[in-house]
Amino acid sequence: MTKKLTILVSACNEAGHLNACAGETLALKKRGHRVIFVLPEAWRGKLAALGFEEFIYQPSVAFSPDQHPGEHTAKILNEFNLLGNYSPKEKLVSLRNLFDSVHHLTEISDNDGAVKKAIEQFKPDAIIVDAHSLAPSIFYSGIPWIRSCR
Repeated sequence: MTKKLTILVSACNEAGHLNACAGETLALKKRGHRVIFVLPEAWRGKLAALGFEEFIYQPSVAFSPDQHPGEHTAKILNEFNLLGNYSPKEKLVSLRNLFDSVHHLTEISDNDGAVKKAIEQFKPDAIIVDAHSLAPSIFYSGIPWIRSCR
């Protein structure tokens, strides 16, 4: 009998990343492996409805309770001039500004802290990452990880 693994999933706080990871790990879950998603509060219950475990954390940058997470993403993209009639060069500069913003860096820091706690609690055998950068807690954990490329 094959050993059942505990797999931690750390993805960007965006529907496309989370949906891709859910699809990728569904077969693992069906084979009896334990799949746990690290999620901010706004995503509570979304992946549990599909049978996945959720490790929920409270981010410093909170959504309003009635706001869908995708609305938050659209709002940020709009604020940073990534949606709308802007030239490719303007959008590229705006994207750099978004990645350098306090908002984005806070989200990364919050996620890293949550991932560190989840690693301590669940002691996963492997970690799946679908993010723009690798969390330091994953890098220094010594746990094998794989980057999902959607």
